[in-house]
Amino acid sequence: MKHLLWKDLRLFGDVFLAGVALVLASYLIAFILVYSDPQGFAWSKVIGGGASLTRFTSILICALMGGYAFAREAEDGSALFLASLPANRGRVVASKVLVSFTLVAAFWCVSLAVLLVTMRAMGVEWMGLQMMLVAMTGYISSGLLVFGVAWLLSVFLQSAVGAAFAGLLALAPVYLTQVAARWYFPSDSPIFLGWTAVSFMAGAGTMGVLCGAWLYIRYGACAGESLSALLPAWAIGDADLSDRVDSRRPRAGTIRALVWKDYRVVRLSLALGLCIIVVPYGVAAGASALNGDPAVHMRGGALASIALSVVVFAFWSGAQMAHENATGANRFLASLPIPWLKAQWSRVGTPLVPAAVVGLTNVAILILAHNAASHELRFDAAFSWSMWNDAPFIVMGLALANGAALAFAASWFASAYYRRPALSIVLGILAGPVTVGLWAAGSGWCSESDRGLSPLAFSCTFTFLTAATIATMLAAGCTIDARRPAYD
Repeated sequence: MKHLLWKDLRLFGDVFLAGVALVLASYLIAFILVYSDPQGFAWSKVIGGGASLTRFTSILICALMGGYAFAREAEDGSALFLASLPANRGRVVASKVLVSFTLVAAFWCVSLAVLLVTMRAMGVEWMGLQMMLVAMTGYISSGLLVFGVAWLLSVFLQSAVGAAFAGLLALAPVYLTQVAARWYFPSDSPIFLGWTAVSFMAGAGTMGVLCGAWLYIRYGACAGESLSALLPAWAIGDADLSDRVDSRRPRAGTIRALVWKDYRVVRLSLALGLCIIVVPYGVAAGASALNGDPAVHMRGGALASIALSVVVFAFWSGAQMAHENATGANRFLASLPIPWLKAQWSRVGTPLVPAAVVGLTNVAILILAHNAASHELRFDAAFSWSMWNDAPFIVMGLALANGAALAFAASWFASAYYRRPALSIVLGILAGPVTVGLWAAGSGWCSESDRGLSPLAFSCTFTFLTAATIATMLAAGCTIDARRPAYD
């Protein structure tokens, strides 16, 4: 059992490092926000704000922990080695549960303790602390839900990133149900207060962990293949699809073959990411059907979709090179007579083209909806965190769009350098809010200083610098991957 615990500590070590980076970055983001606040700087606000942000970032850590449980070993082939050892599957599952739950609980307990101490030092009464503890149950149950779903899908999928992404997507139905309940029930309804949702998320997450553990104990690391053998032929299609598949495959040695290969790596993340991007528009359409004023609701949906793009784009670009390194596909590719420039163009272009299309579409929808709602398009307004509610939607959308684009580039660079999906995705996600925070701090400083740039000049300058940084990161990532030996 000691050796299994050590193995799982090494397995979840990437996620733990990513979690530590998230925690530190949460306090950095809080420092930027408090520093740009004209009401005054206070370290208690920084510590309390950072601890409050970790409640959200811990949910992402829960998803990555669940996705890494079985799928990561299936990616790198260590699951087959583990299956050849005389290790009891029950102990394997127990070791994974013990290590992952301990690491997740450590993040939650530290953030909660810091938040309680800080709120008490700021003069918050015990009644307020009790209300905060009650609210924490919602975050913890959300983390349990994404962990359970990612854990269950990790048994079937050979992509830890895909399983974690699907775990995050599981939150959408619950949150959408709560939004719908708010329209039909009064504000003091138990449904809107969340106890029903909390119970459902905790129960669903627990069932996901139990079902995933049972499937692994029953079928082992090849649960997906074992269950497919039990399904009827019509459920999985014909066994011989060679003619149909070969007719769709491009000829070897062409750029189409490289794109086809890279698309197979990211197709699951692409599909799940598009589902997440579409969710705010679905909410906006439902709100428009019930309350009218479609332009206002669509504007909010576009802004929420741009904000979600920070997470989606980081997932799209952060796992590609890491997945090829784990599966050994990069070694096979290195043995083929393919120019490295074509291979890199295909690698970066396959996730970059959907990200560019989605990002530009969201910004276009935001501009059109804002024009229809207010009949005023202003690209020269100041944007600071102290004026969040009064800031123009266009400038906020541009700041978030810059953050999402930089999240893609940062995640790509980290994936090429570290080849660890969890750390690459987290570093990419962190680049998004840091970019938005720098935009807010710089815009606020320019609006208050006579020597600074005008708001329009600042927006253009910041966007140009962001584009230059993105191009540099993408080129550096491709260069690092091309110069690194395939067998390192």
